[in-house]
Parts: sequence; C-alpha cells; structure tokens
Amino acid sequence: MKKTKALSIALAALTVSAVAASVSAADYYVDPGYELPDVSEGEQYKEGNTNASPAPTPGTGSSEGSTSASKAKPSTTLSNVAVDRAINSGKAVKASYQKAAIKSSSMAALAKKADSVLKVETARYSISIKGDSVTDAKNIDLGMKITKDSGKGALIIRTAQAGSYGCTVSMSVPAKIYEQAGVDLSKAAIYSINVETGEVVKLQDVEVDADGNIVFDITDGGTYVIL
Repeated sequence: MKKTKALSIALAALTVSAVAASVSAADYYVDPGYELPDVSEGEQYKEGNTNASPAPTPGTGSSEGSTSASKAKPSTTLSNVAVDRAINSGKAVKASYQKAAIKSSSMAALAKKADSVLKVETARYSISIKGDSVTDAKNIDLGMKITKDSGKGALIIRTAQAGSYGCTVSMSVPAKIYEQAGVDLSKAAIYSINVETGEVVKLQDVEVDADGNIVFDITDGGTYVIL
C-alpha cells in the first residue's frame, strides 16, 4: 500500500527495527510490534489523568455484592444477567477497560434480538454492538490497553481480543483520552498495524460525533493507531 511520505516517517518512528520477540501465553496484550512510549515519562494513562473508574452495575460479575460502590472495581467478566439487563434497558453496562469478557451465551442472546444494541462503558472508552452484526456468537473480550505518544500526537490501542470478534465493535474514544495524546483531528486517521508483517492499513479518516468522541468500527482484535 502506497503511503504519503509524512505518514511513512511518523509510523517508522513507532516501528521496531529488530525482529520482535515472541509473545508468551502469559502476555495479556498482543505485542504492538513497535516501541511504546516510556511509562516513566508519563506516556501511559493513569487513573489520575482520567475520570475515576465507573461503579459497576449490580449483577455485572466480580464486583457484585460489594458494600461500597465507591471502592468496587469495574467488572472484568460481564454476567449473562447484566448483559441481558443492558440489552433490554438500553443502558450501558459498566466494565473494566483492561478486561471485559462476555460469554458466548450472552452474544447468542444479543444475536437473537437483531434490532437490539449492547452498550459497554469503561473509564477510557465506550463500545456498542448491534444484534444484527453478530455473525459468530462466541466468547469475546472487549478489554483494550490505550497508551499515547504525545510527541507524535499518536494514540495506540491494543486489544485483549485476538482475532475476530464475530461482530462489529463500534468504538467511541472521548476527548479526555485523545486530547492528552495530542491527536490532531484535522488530519488524523485510524490505522491498523499488522504486528507480524509490519503492514500499515488505513481504516478511515477520523470521525467525531456530536459529543466530541472519536468513533470508528472494528471487527477484529489487534493493534490500532490514531495518528
């Protein structure tokens, strides 16, 4: 794919020159294939730089039964009850941005309601999945690790999910996240990085909704760059 000189220079700065080390089964996130910002320089997002983690909706898994909503952690596994409630009410289910596992039975239930939408909200991004977009009801994980490279104005998204989601995942990234990275909305685009081949594929130019969120759709887990 032919890329502009400016884009080639910017992405080359993110690419590792050596052969990437293999990722062990214990590694939670997919190896990005390029050098991430130095955490010691504050380039990795911290809870203090974003809104506090949202309190979980009752019945959403690991936090269920907590006596203190303020101390409860967002759910890492969304129970069938919580997902079904979210689908029927139209309200978002609260989840962790690091791991947000959904069972295949919940995805199958969503698929049966073609005109329904499942909304999932985390402290760093929101997701919506339409019932009619589900083509393979399977276990999925909507967790994502977001880091930034302020020097290049880049936002880096690495998903917990490997391979296809079996549905269309509609992403919404708020200004509080992309503004910290210095993303230039006037010229930014969404790119998919193949960490094995180094191939860069432009998915689309940046789109912003009425609330100022960057919005885009993905169908597969992997590494994405907003630059």
